[in-house]
Amino acid sequence: MYLKKIFKTYNEYKEFEGKQYTGMKVGRSHKWYYDKGEWKEKKITPDKWEFTYDVTKRRPGHAPEGSGVPVGTEYHWYILAHQSVKKPDANNYTTSMTGLKYKLGQKRGEKDKWSTTDNAQSAINTDITGINCSVEK
Repeated sequence: MYLKKIFKTYNEYKEFEGKQYTGMKVGRSHKWYYDKGEWKEKKITPDKWEFTYDVTKRRPGHAPEGSGVPVGTEYHWYILAHQSVKKPDANNYTTSMTGLKYKLGQKRGEKDKWSTTDNAQSAINTDITGINCSVEK
């Protein structure tokens, strides 16, 4: 009964600022652990870098059976973040990131087609142009 309720509440329609959506309720949060990943970067200009990052992320526990999206579901996110880095010794850097991520689309495990959110690009452009990029120290 409990598991059916979790699955039902995840998939039922919710409303946020007058628009319907499904999935996790706005205000809830997730916690993930990232395996040893690979971060590659290339310097493009004196102050600009391109990077790629590939890693598996894992839940600290186990998802309740039948909850969430089907296995095989894929997401496309746009991430905008502050990265803070400190070099504690010759061979290591500590790093932390805080920021925003926007869902541009998803492809459910049983589907062949990506769904995109119509207002995703507009929301990103609005937030990027209005973002406060100041760094507090």
